[in-house]
Amino acid sequence: MFAAAENRFTNNHAKFGVKADVNFGIVPGDLDCKLAVQLPSYNNQPSECYGFRSFNMGRLTTHVLDTARGCPAAGLQINVFRHVDDKKMFPNYLTSLTTNADGRSDAPLLEGDEFIAGRYRLVFAVADYLRQNGDKLPDVPFLEDVVIDFGIDQTSQHYHVPLLLSAYGYSTYRGC
Repeated sequence: MFAAAENRFTNNHAKFGVKADVNFGIVPGDLDCKLAVQLPSYNNQPSECYGFRSFNMGRLTTHVLDTARGCPAAGLQINVFRHVDDKKMFPNYLTSLTTNADGRSDAPLLEGDEFIAGRYRLVFAVADYLRQNGDKLPDVPFLEDVVIDFGIDQTSQHYHVPLLLSAYGYSTYRGC
């Protein structure tokens, strides 16, 4: 059952020169498949994502899904800000991007030297996206922009901030 996944995992990491000892198994009474990976240089990195250990340095990503249409939100504008004070009064603009056909950015929103601990803001231009896709919104739409303020504390971790949206509601969470 796990042979294909083990082979994919081992082959994907071999491309990058990473030698991984992979141990697949199901704990009795636990339906989650756990993946244990032993990498000496990552021994102190916290595990994340239901037992999976990250191989990448910290980064910020997003994925936007249009729940009304049942598809990725392609062509949605996102602005990224970092708060310069604890009161979230003065966000500092960092970058903008437009989601691809899969509702994702082509590269992480932040990584490397730009990915530092602090308070952040993502602004999703929801009304513009909905209008471009044929929704008849009022002059003053219920949701013009969706603003998500969040914190990054562990810069060694992957912070994934998905957005599930429709014209009259949205949901988000910290994903993996």
